[in-house]
Amino acid sequence: MPRPVRITKRQMKEDKLVTATFKVTEFVQTHSRTFVIALAALAAVTAVVVFTISSRSARSREAAGLLGRAYLTMAAGNAELSVNDFKTIVEDYGSSPSAPLATYYLADLHFRNGDYEEALRYFQLYVDEYHHNQFLTVASLVGVADSYMELGRLASAGEFYLKAFQADTAGLEATKQLLRSGQAYLLAGEKQKAKEVFQQLIDDYPFSLQVQDARMGMAEATLED
Repeated sequence: MPRPVRITKRQMKEDKLVTATFKVTEFVQTHSRTFVIALAALAAVTAVVVFTISSRSARSREAAGLLGRAYLTMAAGNAELSVNDFKTIVEDYGSSPSAPLATYYLADLHFRNGDYEEALRYFQLYVDEYHHNQFLTVASLVGVADSYMELGRLASAGEFYLKAFQADTAGLEATKQLLRSGQAYLLAGEKQKAKEVFQQLIDDYPFSLQVQDARMGMAEATLED
């Protein structure tokens, strides 16, 4: 008769964390504004979970606990409570591994709530302070640009869509950000910059899904000269 397998406390802890990771990942994939954000969050959540298992820092574990609670309240649709927890992490645990992801989600929640000034503030904070994760850096640059668009600051939006493209020129949404940059510059009346961006897309990505829109944008910019 085979001996029963004993499950250690560590294994139980890891199983719970893995389960939580899958739940968070499912929520991210359902609610994120773009595919690149879902990929970024998946990578970042995994990193935080791994660190939580091995960390000896009490403050890091506290921050990770707040992060987990914030995810659960966000998944339950209670944005106000999750904003409070994310903000606590950003302000009181800014040096912890949980802070970058909390900063990003705080920005994203503000954006979805229509508070574009606060969204801009925290997306920019991520870009300035927590730019080691390429996926989240690109997502935050796009968030800055989206916030500027909503605030009517079109030239600044064009600048940051271009920065998002430059941060990952081979990314899944790189040509989309390049097109958005040209369109934002065109709307801002920055025709020369718009034409430069559209031309780059046409020359460097002739088979992309965005190239036809880039040609239309180029024609519009040229007609307005």
